[in-house]
Amino acid sequence: VVRVELEFCDVVNGGRFSACSSAIVEIQLKDGTMHQDLGTGSIENARTRHEAIEKVKKEAITDARKRALKNFGPYLGNSLYDRNTMQRLEGEYRKLVMAQNAERRRVKSTSAATAPAAPMTPAPAATTAATTTAAAAAATVTTPGRPMSRGTMNCVVAAAKATGAQVCGGGAVR
Repeated sequence: VVRVELEFCDVVNGGRFSACSSAIVEIQLKDGTMHQDLGTGSIENARTRHEAIEKVKKEAITDARKRALKNFGPYLGNSLYDRNTMQRLEGEYRKLVMAQNAERRRVKSTSAATAPAAPMTPAPAATTAATTTAAAAAATVTTPGRPMSRGTMNCVVAAAKATGAQVCGGGAVR
């Protein structure tokens, strides 16, 4: 978050509050690619001043983050709500898991009695465009009223780990 600014907070209609806020969010990947965007938030008829300010700031930051993330490619825009796109991502996740399981079986069978198995490295399938751009998808699909399925969450988290992003609690990506 580069900047959050309260544009106005006025008292209207017998003690109710209306407010508007703007925020600028910058997202930078490990490879240096950076996108920055502006988001806004507004509310009318909030019960308290604190409620109005808190809500508009959160909304502005969320809006700016989504706008900045969609600049990284189609997998981080509104296509996250498209069933076909998510099925394609989940299919790639399944391929990644199958490749990792096959590698584990191969390593286990070749070194069963000798040295301990080497740590797993991501399969080549993890470097596709879909999984690379899915690294930050968790941040955009956690919109209230639209919960993420377990399969989708696993897909996004695996893609994020494969691309070297940090995964926080709940699948959020840094």
